[in-house]
Amino acid sequence: MRCTEGSCQSKCRYGFLLQFTRCFFPCIPPSFSRRYYDVVDPMSIYLPSSLRYHDVVEELSSGPVVAMEVRQEDAVNSFRKLCGPIDPEIATHLRPDTLRSKFGTTTVQNAVHCTDLPEDGLLEVEYFFNILYNRGG
Repeated sequence: MRCTEGSCQSKCRYGFLLQFTRCFFPCIPPSFSRRYYDVVDPMSIYLPSSLRYHDVVEELSSGPVVAMEVRQEDAVNSFRKLCGPIDPEIATHLRPDTLRSKFGTTTVQNAVHCTDLPEDGLLEVEYFFNILYNRGG
């Protein structure tokens, strides 16, 4: 897999400005503990009581991840519409042209994560690009 990263500032065919991308292989240390992950990773709030929590963490760390900062008017809602329902089976019936319908297989392997709220989007961009990789410094 070839990964390109950096500040690309180009528009994709769906009208989103791809402001910044980063491709990486997440590494979860053997001493991983949920408590540590909850404190360090803002993504952990999405599945705090789910029995699938560790399945999701395992999936996210099983191969390359492409993080993208996308911009558009009402970017969060627009991108969520492009992603579709979290369950690919439901997405296939309700929104067959979405990313999860086309590329997802299960609710854990659903092809894409997108934030729920604009405020969370800002936190996730900060986490992936400034904290993890110190883009700004």
